[in-house]
Amino acid sequence: MKSHTGRSHDARKRVRTMSAAAKINRSAGDLLKEAGQVTAEHTVFAATPMIDPLSVDHVEFASTIPEETIAFREAYMTWFQWSGEVAEQMASFTATEMSTVAQAVVAMASCRTPAGMIAAQSSFATAWFARALSHSAAIGSLAIRSQNAATAPFTAPRPPMTRGG
Repeated sequence: MKSHTGRSHDARKRVRTMSAAAKINRSAGDLLKEAGQVTAEHTVFAATPMIDPLSVDHVEFASTIPEETIAFREAYMTWFQWSGEVAEQMASFTATEMSTVAQAVVAMASCRTPAGMIAAQSSFATAWFARALSHSAAIGSLAIRSQNAATAPFTAPRPPMTRGG
């Protein structure tokens, strides 16, 4: 059975994990808002030649095609890099959990009474829940950071595409 101090430590860890998860959710909302604004700006930029073709600086417009191609390539390479980091993090979590399961099996196998077995299972389940929350927060944070990094090439504001402006 865990002491009061041990339960307090677990509770504080859960609170920190839930706080981190809330921060990740706020970051995701901010990222979606920013992505929507950037998409709207790029749409207006791309639609301007169709709306008022005489007022558009066609040289500037033509130069954006290579710029957009480069931005998409950079975003793809960023996603590729971050996907490797996510896979590495998941592999680390999996290895840790496999080791923890092996320890729990040994602990439960050494129990001499049903009450001891229940206590061991309860302890394992409680610790697993805390780790699962922590792992989820870590993966969520990694996902948000990767999304921020991948959208960075597109977040530069576009100047108006008019002659002499």
